[in-house]
Amino acid sequence: MPPIPDVKYVSEFTHPHGMNYVNVEDVSLVTGLAGTGSDPPPTPQRAALLDEMKKRNVANPNEILASGNTSMVLVRGFLRPGIQEGDRFDVEVRVPSQSETKSIRNGWLLSTHLKEMAVLGEGIHEGRSLGIAEGPVLVDPTADPKKDAALVTRGRILGGGVALKSRPIGLVIMHEHESVRMSQDIGHAINRRFFTYVDGRK
Repeated sequence: MPPIPDVKYVSEFTHPHGMNYVNVEDVSLVTGLAGTGSDPPPTPQRAALLDEMKKRNVANPNEILASGNTSMVLVRGFLRPGIQEGDRFDVEVRVPSQSETKSIRNGWLLSTHLKEMAVLGEGIHEGRSLGIAEGPVLVDPTADPKKDAALVTRGRILGGGVALKSRPIGLVIMHEHESVRMSQDIGHAINRRFFTYVDGRK
């Protein structure tokens, strides 16, 4: 039996980049509720929502928040590895814990910019907008408001998010192996195995 050649694998010299999911979120407003909404309590989330409404020149924002046909909600989505600008993703919607909203069934989430959030010190800092979400909220149709109060105050918008920025994925050469020669060798090895044809050209 011939000896096995000394094979070197790309994974010995590199590690993947951009393979994590990015959590994006923001506070927003669900409308179209049949009296099952509530006026949100005075919290930092309410203040942030009021500021956003004022930036969009919404008339009488406090009256809108006080309506039983609206509810403040927390919106969250996850940007998958390699997602491209314009690609859609699912969005989670839920009512804050202190809210008196009874249900968000049949609600409509207003246009919301989703960002990365980080807690630094005593404050919450926002990153730039990476996605935008809007659409009808889908609540578990079998949930009974009298028995499953938690289930009717959370839902999803299937494909309701749109990525505003592409997330590249790739390989990073480990520090101890960094060199122009190594970069060229890895590039050639990958190109020999993974290629495609565009207009008849390889």
